[in-house]
Amino acid sequence: MSLKNFLLRTLLRSPESLENVLTLAEREGLLPADAHRLMRGVLKAAERTVEEIMVPRTDMVSVVETMPLREVLEVYNRTPYSRFPVLNTRRDEVVGVFFMKDLLRRLSELDTLTVQDLMSPPYFLPEVKPVLDTLTTFQEMHLSIGIVVDEFGSPVGLVTLEDLLEEIVGEIWEEHERPHTPWREIAPGVYEVLATMNLEDFAEVVGLPLEDESVNTIGGYILNRLDHLPVPGEVVDLGTLRVEVLDATPQRLKRLRVFVPKGEADHDQRGSPETD
Repeated sequence: MSLKNFLLRTLLRSPESLENVLTLAEREGLLPADAHRLMRGVLKAAERTVEEIMVPRTDMVSVVETMPLREVLEVYNRTPYSRFPVLNTRRDEVVGVFFMKDLLRRLSELDTLTVQDLMSPPYFLPEVKPVLDTLTTFQEMHLSIGIVVDEFGSPVGLVTLEDLLEEIVGEIWEEHERPHTPWREIAPGVYEVLATMNLEDFAEVVGLPLEDESVNTIGGYILNRLDHLPVPGEVVDLGTLRVEVLDATPQRLKRLRVFVPKGEADHDQRGSPETD
């Protein structure tokens, strides 16, 4: 039996067993660490639906089909998005998707066109659709955004290609926001850190015995100790750590400021990496 067939049969029989095989393979030096992380991401994504990773409708930034393009530019300037669901005039139905790239090609017609003139047809998908199936569909249909609907066909959120990929490979950063290192010490005992930073590495940085066998990242460590996903600006006290959320989406933590109480950490273990 080939290794491929063995892994496939193991996955179908028990995803947990396959994860154990992958962990053992990495430990024995048979599987590179990066490949192990990627395959674990695939296993995790295989168990999730788009409902679990979508941006809820209450958090969607939308435009209206009759909106002048100058107003769309204002929306674009105050948000980080370049794609917007298009609502009808009653604002209870998604009738399209508006891409800023289409507007940029028609800047000379700002005062004569509306959203309806440039919007593209929406792609609808059920909230129960598995993440991996959705990723395959996006690839085959060359999609970058989909509107998630419930069993009655009502829009309940949206999911993007980036959301799907991040379930497998972790956080994807835009070039202008990509940090050079996953952490930096901005003051004694105060760290800015990516939520995707490896937990063991962070524990070594701050000199604390932070352990949790069920997660690999500092973000996962924090979420396991809360009963909700904190929003940007929220501060949570975890005893040995105080954490301020600097950036987060409705699905995941992205960037944190971590305060280590004086006397808790051994600050001489490591110096902060070089940053610009």
